[in-house]
Amino acid sequence: MAEAKIVLIGAGSSSFGVDTVAAVLAARDRLRGSVLALVDIDEAALGSMAELTRRACEELEAELEVETYTDRREALPDADFVIVSVEVDRYPAWRRDWDAIRASGVPNSYAENGGPGGLAHSLRTVPMVVDICRDVVELASDALVLNYTNPMSRVCLAAVRHTGARVVGMCHQIGNAYYEVGRALGWIDAPAGSPEEIEQAAAVAERLAVEACGINHLTFITRIWDRAEGADLYPWFRRRLAQMPAEFSPLSRRVADVFGLYPSGGDLHISEYFGWAPEVTDVTPPFEFWDRRGEKRVGRIEAALAGRLELADLFARENEFELDRAVDVITAILDGTDQLELAVNVVNDGCIQGLPDWAVVEVPAVVGAGGIRPLHMPRLPAGVVALLNQQILIQDLVVEAAVQGDRRAALQSLLLDPVTGERFAANGTLLDDLVREHGALMPFDEAGGTAGTASAPMLGGVR
Repeated sequence: MAEAKIVLIGAGSSSFGVDTVAAVLAARDRLRGSVLALVDIDEAALGSMAELTRRACEELEAELEVETYTDRREALPDADFVIVSVEVDRYPAWRRDWDAIRASGVPNSYAENGGPGGLAHSLRTVPMVVDICRDVVELASDALVLNYTNPMSRVCLAAVRHTGARVVGMCHQIGNAYYEVGRALGWIDAPAGSPEEIEQAAAVAERLAVEACGINHLTFITRIWDRAEGADLYPWFRRRLAQMPAEFSPLSRRVADVFGLYPSGGDLHISEYFGWAPEVTDVTPPFEFWDRRGEKRVGRIEAALAGRLELADLFARENEFELDRAVDVITAILDGTDQLELAVNVVNDGCIQGLPDWAVVEVPAVVGAGGIRPLHMPRLPAGVVALLNQQILIQDLVVEAAVQGDRRAALQSLLLDPVTGERFAANGTLLDDLVREHGALMPFDEAGGTAGTASAPMLGGVR
């Protein structure tokens, strides 16, 4: 057990805030005596989260000191860990991206992390997180920043390159690999999203292990093996894939057939990185579902405040595959007990051969007394390395566009992107449309001058 100061930036979120507090409460015995600093500019949401957290700490006899701040700079001094999940106008802004891209005639699936949607998202979020990390370096230089803000690789690359902060990106997408493999092997047959599916996926994780690497949201399964006997299950997985119905992850199966490795997250996010993805699958963001889910989560918070919902139910950790693991990383470092983390986003430094050392990659890591120690991975197939390098170079341009306010770099990223292709007029017009849609949230205006701000208001976390 060790004491620490943990700062949550974006704590007012009905998703990120609740999930992260739930993880802290689950680890309360290992964090006894620690300070939990909740930060959000939404005073009402922050106040609700603080009240619920303090009540839960009292009920569970968790010896945690809960502090609240609307100004992160007041929260950061003496911080040991800073967990970041921030957005501006998350889903409405995403919807505006989606509509503008579709209206332009430029193809793009999902539109969050890659293609023109990923560019627009980066231009809004990168400056915010860079500003946060600059404050961390100034006020708590030894603190470890655990980032959840997307687009993950671009945000982390910008933060490391332009601030020197100690940053690691966290994403739970690797958990999807167990669903994909489990369904293909016939071990998961429950309806998607049901409690039974979660139980079956947990059972899959007990029986086998999955290893994957790449860049966030474009990772590839490199090994599947039986935990008890160590047998290689990848050949069986490939045979079973060939027998699955045509509607089962058609894009991931096509990619695996051509490039030799199966994408770990299924079709959702990888559709953003292939211009031909719409020929194989249609991945449209489920905005209406997210609206309903957001309303439900807010309703649960209101019910807990009114005493109609037990705090134990609000802060329950029911699905380890869907929950953020930042607190697990923190406790492993504090306890000095090594544990394997399936996926962290860190500077490459040779972990994946053939990729630039400066790139931010997603790999497994051992976390413990020595901090976060990413594993060096087996050599990937040449085609996969080429795919990753293509996206890394685009990320490089996007980061400079976001941090330096460089419209030319932004346009170059679109012209080099396999999703948008070399259509100068269409991409130039689309870029102007996206900048116009988001106004001051962008780092430059339509003419290329500096129009936005790196200190835009931040709403709560997004997960």
